Amino acid sequence: MFPTLFTAIELFGKKRDIRLYKAKDTSHRYLLKSIITEDSSIKQAFYDEYHTLSRLSHPSIPVYYGISEHFCPPGEDRNALTLCMEDCSVPELSSPLTFEEINTVILKTGDILLYLLQNGVLYTDLNSSNLLLSRTLTAEGKKDIQVTLIDFTYCYYFLKNP
Repeated sequence: MFPTLFTAIELFGKKRDIRLYKAKDTSHRYLLKSIITEDSSIKQAFYDEYHTLSRLSHPSIPVYYGISEHFCPPGEDRNALTLCMEDCSVPELSSPLTFEEINTVILKTGDILLYLLQNGVLYTDLNSSNLLLSRTLTAEGKKDIQVTLIDFTYCYYFLKNP
């Protein structure tokens, strides 16, 4: 469900016709992705992204909270089709990855891509800027790397669009 009241919203980035905003309310941090275009193919990509990914649950994929056609982003004078998802941003790693950590990232990324493929999504934009990495500790106190995949707008949703 798309949140109705944000306590703060700020522009985070621009990509072509897409604007990214960081937002929060009293209990969550969000990433809002708005399109400032009438291009029907980009709008359809947003709808496909939301309708496919909102039903998936995976620790390495952001939670999708809602989509709205009636959200007016800050600084804009009209409503924009907007996705609301979990803000998964993490601080940058403080040191380079070790060889073991690189292997872990590769294996976890492969697992995420396999999960997506099994759920009708062919991810087509794999690059380092779409992988968020953070160091964590397991329940047993062992060091681990958390991998989060982002930016699903131009994926191929083959179960929806065969």
